[in-house]
Amino acid sequence: MVPSVLALLVLACASTAQLPPSSDWQRTIIFIHKETSPSQYVFLRGGLDHSRRPDCVHNATVDPCSIPIWHIWTTRYGKYNAWRQGDNFLDWYGPEWGQGMVESINFPPQGTPMMWTTDASGWCDPNDMACYYQGRLTMNDPDYFNAERAGFGYTPRNKWGEHYWMLDVLMDCSRTWEGWFNVKAYLTPEREWEPDIWQRDSCTSCRYMPPPSSRNHMARCGVTNVFQWGKPFPCEIFPNHPDPALPDNY
Repeated sequence: MVPSVLALLVLACASTAQLPPSSDWQRTIIFIHKETSPSQYVFLRGGLDHSRRPDCVHNATVDPCSIPIWHIWTTRYGKYNAWRQGDNFLDWYGPEWGQGMVESINFPPQGTPMMWTTDASGWCDPNDMACYYQGRLTMNDPDYFNAERAGFGYTPRNKWGEHYWMLDVLMDCSRTWEGWFNVKAYLTPEREWEPDIWQRDSCTSCRYMPPPSSRNHMARCGVTNVFQWGKPFPCEIFPNHPDPALPDNY
């Protein structure tokens, strides 16, 4: 299979350039609906279930159950930018060695950071002074308050409402289980795992076969996945929409 231009760019620019040439980098998006307060943050953990790979180890760099990822977006939000640094794997173990820290928060990153999103176009943080100048800012830059730029807020990919936490990354699909992988959310600062579920049947989908049963959410690599905190259903799996486009400097 000929590598895509996107995959070649990743291998040329990313810190994961040592990955094998057989890697299958595809844009993968995950939404998890969890209503939160401004002081709470949702991280994602996951990879392959240890019951399927007996050789899993508690070191994401060498763990065959961890899945390499590459964060697409650099935002204005300092916390997200810090947590994305050094976060090179979707894994089960919390902070990676060398993953960024936020000095004002007294806990390390608890996995892969997600962005808080809403489907309300024009939304901005009422506690941000920039909201008072919203018209002027959006006149010069229509995407100024989009989650992909601000680190939280509106994204055209969200079709469902507020509190849909989003992960938008490139993922090495060659490290999944026939295209499937497990995910579970983690809430901070409470240090609270998402409860176990029992996802026995397929999510709403137009083309994908039902995933194997699991106590975690079963996501599909290379597409958009939508889940509810602590619930097996409703869930959706569908091809990525073409917007928003990748950043120009990617």
